[in-house]
Amino acid sequence: MSNIKNIKRIAGIHCVASITTAQIGDYIKLNGETMLVAFRQAYKGRGGSTEITLWNDKGMERTVVLSSGTVEYSYVPGGRLEFGHTFSRPELGEALMARTMLLCKGLRAPVAQSLQATA
Repeated sequence: MSNIKNIKRIAGIHCVASITTAQIGDYIKLNGETMLVAFRQAYKGRGGSTEITLWNDKGMERTVVLSSGTVEYSYVPGGRLEFGHTFSRPELGEALMARTMLLCKGLRAPVAQSLQATA
């Protein structure tokens, strides 16, 4: 196992490039900003949608709304709607910095589900 994989596993960091496959605890880059997936809620019904709440390194949240596997829009609570997003995989250093900044703000970042120990 390489050193980078070891660091990611020990730190509980899992970086992804696709918002549709992102799970709680994963790190993703949204429009160039590294963010942590803090919450994911799927709604069934007529159209069916998924809301994914992301935290940036300052602890500010943004919610991305998916419908039929594509991003519809995102919003900041009490703020404006935004359209046209680019997602990419953050580097390990960027994810570690975001995690450290969240801890400094007193926010505990969830560990990626793919890295949690199973009994």
